[in-house]
Amino acid sequence: MECKNCGNIITDKYCSRCGQEMITGRLTTGWLVKKFAETITHADHGIIRIIKELSFHPARISHEYIEGRRKKYFSPVKYLVVVVSLSAILVAYLEMSRVPFEPSFAASSEIDDLVEYRYFNHNYYKYYLFLSIPLAALISYLVFRNSGYSYAENLVLNTYILSQVVLLHTVLIIPLVIYSSSFDDLIIFFYMILAALYLFWSYFTFFKGKKYILIIQSITAILLFTFAYNLISHNVYLLFGRK
Repeated sequence: MECKNCGNIITDKYCSRCGQEMITGRLTTGWLVKKFAETITHADHGIIRIIKELSFHPARISHEYIEGRRKKYFSPVKYLVVVVSLSAILVAYLEMSRVPFEPSFAASSEIDDLVEYRYFNHNYYKYYLFLSIPLAALISYLVFRNSGYSYAENLVLNTYILSQVVLLHTVLIIPLVIYSSSFDDLIIFFYMILAALYLFWSYFTFFKGKKYILIIQSITAILLFTFAYNLISHNVYLLFGRK
């Protein structure tokens, strides 16, 4: 049979030239469901496996991808797109189900600029992170410039770990905010501590050097990124979110 992708003659389940699976019939819903399930559960490169790996060994998976052992992992960009898509689908589902995603205010309530700014940032948080990944990579590249890693390699690391931060926001913050009686500052504070610790651990274990220097560099990178992120988000709010 001829490969639908490259025209090579297929004698096995997959094409020996381009690697595409042999296709014998029309596209069906069952095939799509099967492929989706494989993406979620596949032992070698399923989404569940990479979530587990990134949760406990973010440096290891980044090192392996950079060093060329990539087949068993989602690419950083693919993982980012999957995580952001899952988050968007969850929020859309909750809105369709009429589950309040934000706390409601009485008609007479006056929301000051600070509160309005915080809610704006909360709604668009994951998109800010998505757009700020190149900035985070630049900061870690400069802070750890003696490590020998290129900007592109820092981009791989930061795409993986900030995708995981977005996932943490999706599975932790959104449900807690929805089922909390009010917009609880403690929830956000707890999340920020977890995210900061995760970023610190990722940088500390990824880069090599003396431990006390790595501690200082990791904290510096996080503080610089936090400052730059807040500066950008504040200006975006002033341009597009302020009423």
